[in-house]
Amino acid sequence: MSTSYRQRMLDIAASLKTQGVNPMTSAPPLYRLAWLCGIRVRPPFYQSFLSVAFSMGAY
Repeated sequence: MSTSYRQRMLDIAASLKTQGVNPMTSAPPLYRLAWLCGIRVRPPFYQSFLSVAFSMGAY
């Protein structure tokens, strides 16, 4: 069973939503755009603090 990276990340975001995490927190629009463009970036909940701080600071 082969699923695309984007689909796996959207599944993770959906799983976090069922646990009560706001969708804009688990998969911000910038991340969804990256997945749509084929850029392999983990959702913020699965990144280190520094990588999230740098990526959101650059945004």
